[in-house]
Amino acid sequence: MSETYNVTPMKPNGAAPETEAEVEVKIPTAAGADDPMTAVPSSVQALAETMIAQNRVAYERARESMDEAVSMLEVTIERAGEGAIALNRKVIDITQSNLNLGFDLAKELAGADTLSRFMELQVAFMRKQFETMTTQAQEVRELSAEVATSTAAPFKAHVAHSMSAMSVG
Repeated sequence: MSETYNVTPMKPNGAAPETEAEVEVKIPTAAGADDPMTAVPSSVQALAETMIAQNRVAYERARESMDEAVSMLEVTIERAGEGAIALNRKVIDITQSNLNLGFDLAKELAGADTLSRFMELQVAFMRKQFETMTTQAQEVRELSAEVATSTAAPFKAHVAHSMSAMSVG
């Protein structure tokens, strides 16, 4: 005699089974078995059932964890892309501003009537450009820090959630 268990096949990576049909697994039992050497004692059957239940729970937890990790990666990549766009725009704006200042200097230098006026314009431009570049570097640094913080936020949240889940479970 044997007992029949209906087991739903599981797919890797959390994919749903292609069909909803269950697979029958027959395990010979000790009572009324044709061959006592192949019979499985009820304690072993109970252990097998417990192990199957525990494996299902572990599989579900692992699948949920993987789904959360994939979602976290998607958000992280999206934020990194948005941050890269913001940084690129900032660098383009800075470059355009610096080019405009350079052209303005060239116009002023072309209109200088003396060498001393030419040198005065050049020195004033260099001082102003040094201050401007310091401010621009500060703006890029602040934006980079914001992008890094925003990009890392989903990862930090995922790690904190995982750690709290591990300590509870």
